[in-house]
Formats: sequence, C-alpha cells, structure tokens
Amino acid sequence: MIGTIVLVMIFSVLATLSVANRRWLMFGLLLVGGFPMTMLMPHETFFGFYPGGAYLFVILAALVIALLFRFPTLLGHSVRSSGFLAFLLYSLFSLLWTPDIGHGLRMLMKLASPFIVLIAMQTFLEDERDLRIAGWMVLACCLGVSALAVINTVGHGILGAGVDDPYFLRKNFLTPPTMSPANYSFLASSGALLALAGWLGSRRPIWLVVFLLLAVCVFWAFTRIAMAGFVMATGVLIFLLSRHMAVKLIFPIVIGIAFFASFFFVDSFRARMFKSEKVEAGMVMTTDLKLLDKLVFTSGRALIWHRVNEKFFHQAPMAGKGVGSVDAWLERNMNSTRLHSEYLRIVSDTGLVGLSLYLLALAQFFARLIAQYRRNTDPVVRKYAALALAGLMFYSITLATDNSLNYISEFGLYVYAFLAFAFTAAGVRASRPEPARRNVFTVAPAASGL
Repeated sequence: MIGTIVLVMIFSVLATLSVANRRWLMFGLLLVGGFPMTMLMPHETFFGFYPGGAYLFVILAALVIALLFRFPTLLGHSVRSSGFLAFLLYSLFSLLWTPDIGHGLRMLMKLASPFIVLIAMQTFLEDERDLRIAGWMVLACCLGVSALAVINTVGHGILGAGVDDPYFLRKNFLTPPTMSPANYSFLASSGALLALAGWLGSRRPIWLVVFLLLAVCVFWAFTRIAMAGFVMATGVLIFLLSRHMAVKLIFPIVIGIAFFASFFFVDSFRARMFKSEKVEAGMVMTTDLKLLDKLVFTSGRALIWHRVNEKFFHQAPMAGKGVGSVDAWLERNMNSTRLHSEYLRIVSDTGLVGLSLYLLALAQFFARLIAQYRRNTDPVVRKYAALALAGLMFYSITLATDNSLNYISEFGLYVYAFLAFAFTAAGVRASRPEPARRNVFTVAPAASGL
C-alpha cells in the first residue's frame, strides 16, 4: 500500500511538470532517476511489475505526456536518430513471432526507454543554462545515492539488503540498499565522467574532487566490467579534452596498462578475476576461448551463454525468436531474467538482422558525435561531445557482460541524456549568427565546469 501511495505521488508530480514546466521535468528525472526507489517498497509488486519496473513506467508515462505537446519537434529528432528508430520498429515487428507477448512488451519498453529519454532531453533542454542545471542534477543524484551506499555498506546493510541479499555486503562491495554493485557503479561512473569533463573544461578544483570521490566509489563497488569501462572512458575524455599533447597520449595508455596489470599483480583483483593464483597474462592471451572459463571467474555466465546460444541463435540466426523470448525462457528455466550479455540477448531475440540494426544505431551516434567534436571549435560544444562519446563507449562496453538494458533509470537515462546534452549544445551554437556565437558559451570559468 505504501508503494502505491509513493508511485501515485511521484506520478502526480511528474504529470504536473509534464504539462506545466517540462524543463523542470527533465531536471527532476535526472535528480531522482537513479534513486533506489525499491528501498521504499521492497516487497511490493504492481500488476506484475517490481517497484523498479513500475517506477520506470511512471517516468515513461510522464515523458510521453510531455512529448505529445511537442509532436513536430519529436518527429524531427526521431528522424535524426533514424538508426535507433529502425531498430525499434524491427523489434516491434518481431512481436509477431515471439512466444511470449508479455515479456516482449516489457523488453520493448526497455529498448525504447533510452530513446524516449534522448528525444525528450533534446526537446526540452534548450540552452546552455539548461545544460548546466541538468549537469548539477546528475551530480546531485550520483552523490546522494553514493552517500546512501556508503552508509549502507559501512553499516552492514543498515538501510536494507542489496539485490542479492547480504552477499555483496559481506564482501564489502559498495552497495546502496536494494541495488547491486553493478548498476550502482554504472550510475557513479556517469557522474564521475561528467565531473571529469567539467574539470578538464574549467580546471575548477571542485570538479576534480567530485570526480575522485565518485571514482573511488566505482572501484569500491568492484564490478569488473564497470571498472574496465570506466578506465577506458576516462582515457577517452582525457585524450579528447586535455590541453597538453603529452597528457593526451601518455596518461590514457598508462592508466589502461596499470588497470590491466592489476588483475595479475594485485591480490584482490586477481582473486576476483581468476580461479588460480598461478594464472599469467600470457596464459589468458593464448588460451582457447572455449576453455577460457576454466581460468576466469565468469559467475556462471559461460554456461548460460552457451545454453542460450544453442537454444536461440543456432535455431533462428537471422530473425531471432522474437523480442522478449530470451527473458521468458530464462524466467521459466533459470528463475531469472539476467543473461549478463545484452548483445547476446538482442541477437537471440531479433537475430542478426536486429543486432546489425542496433550496432548501426550505436555507430550512427558515434559518427554524429565525432563529427560534432571535429567540426566545432567552441570548447563547451566539444566538451559535451567528448562526454557523450565517453559515456556511449562505456555503455557499449558494459553491454557485453552485464544487464545494462535493464538499468534504465540508473544508467541508460544518464548515458542518453549526455547524448542529448551534446546535440543540444551543438544546435544552440549553430542557431546563433556568427558575431553572437562567440558569446553563447562564454561564461565565467566558475560556471562553465558543467
């Protein structure tokens, strides 16, 4: 009952903002999107949805209401992201042959949600001031959830158990209540990358402090794919935004090598990664992929990937078995909907056709951002383009071995918001006449950090 009241209150506020002030609807979503709402109603379900799913549905409903007021703009932004739109339409078409319509509709909601966020953010964030406020909201969310995580972990679950009950707390992995270290570390990484972009753009020490705090949280959560993606994304940001050529070239290489070496020379990292203390880098690089799971801890992923590959891809390689089919099978046979590989889930659901469309959609985003970065000399436009590139790379990496499509409000919301920041910044600059362009983003260093 408490959960129902909470959701009704949230929807009432969001629905009001979707009509009265859509800018503040965007700010509000960025502020509370990553909050572990399940901690307020851990044991309730809503028409078959767990609290996280119900919360996402409320968010999407508010966004759709808001977008209906700007339908022509919605169409324009959708056409410019035609690759993703084509993927969504094909996924919708695959409902015709999916064995489970219910899971198919749920999966469609997961696939469409980031796209809806992207279109909404592009539509309602209209100038550089909006982008600064939106950035502050992201950091406030990341720092607030991180504070909950620290209190919960240091207090041994004082605020509530994690997703997998006290396992992560026993291991001392940083875990907010009712979240896992994975989706939390993805959220914290998003905030850290935003803070690093702010520091590289303004050199204000406060942004460096925020970056370091959130970076510590990412590594404390100790999720391998999150740490790997975060290190690579950090290197990309430094390469794109650093003002010194030596730093651009050397620092990303150094942190990459140091991170890779840590899995062989740091005891805690090696124990997390490998099944034997005698594993060396050469063994990993030369071992047959089919035998790699005998050396590396895959947490059961290798077995389930093999079974899903045999059950789905081998039987329907081109068109897949229909959107949502993998989740339905996992729930019936594995009592779980966590495959831990989104690329495998997409190719199993929608086949090589669907996976190709999805990869083309990501490639289209990368191409737009790279072109935007190269064609603009304005430092703020380049900063947002670099941030979006780093965030999208991080997101693409995590899709390989985690459930990133499930982590919409904690992760996808922020990655696609960064895309919207970049496209909006470029659009604002392009819309000004040449004499005014020099002043669009010319603000005091104290204000240009975000």
